[in-house]
Amino acid sequence: MSSNELLKRPNVITIERDYSTDGFTTRFYDRFPQELEDRNITETQFKHTIQGINSCFLDAEKLSLLTFVEGCLGCLSIFTLFLFYDSHYKKTMDRLDLFLLEQNASVYRKRGLEVINPLSNGLLELEIRIIEPQREEIV
Repeated sequence: MSSNELLKRPNVITIERDYSTDGFTTRFYDRFPQELEDRNITETQFKHTIQGINSCFLDAEKLSLLTFVEGCLGCLSIFTLFLFYDSHYKKTMDRLDLFLLEQNASVYRKRGLEVINPLSNGLLELEIRIIEPQREEIV
């Protein structure tokens, strides 16, 4: 048994991280997995989900004057500032949570799937869990 076969989990479809751009930006491949086609998810729906996730991470990780000032004030306050104030990154991750809730409700749960927030596994991969086994059609 190969290491890839050992790593495959039967109830999870994994979308790998895309390290091809610079290796530091959090992005996921938008290559359409065949398992989703069997669940009547279109490539357009899948790409919309991946693009939404990737755009949230792009926005969260971009450098700006705001993020610079947040970091400096965080250091000066021994990071107690973030007990009372949500950082730009936190606000964007909250927006990602809302996006995934909306996508799961409108597209994925109807088909027995659930997209899991990649923060739950340290941003290593994006997981789409199979929460309801596919029913076999009797011919």
